[in-house]
Amino acid sequence: MTAFAQRQQTIKINKLIKANENLLKEVEFLRDQLKRSRIESSQETELKNACFFFLTHKGLYTEWSNWHNRRTTERILDEIKKTFK
Repeated sequence: MTAFAQRQQTIKINKLIKANENLLKEVEFLRDQLKRSRIESSQETELKNACFFFLTHKGLYTEWSNWHNRRTTERILDEIKKTFK
């Protein structure tokens, strides 16, 4: 192998090593992001559960559910009215 060919091969190897290092950094970053999102997701679920149990314990969930259903019905009726205008 000539000196030029060896130099070209060394350059290619160095580029591949650099690309590999960059990919490893990106994988580590994505792994941290995934871990953080799992934590945030579980915290969000815990918060939603706590709110739901609080509402049911205080007897407010039924009131909220009725209000929510009524509001949804009103929105649908408003959309239907707009369609027929």
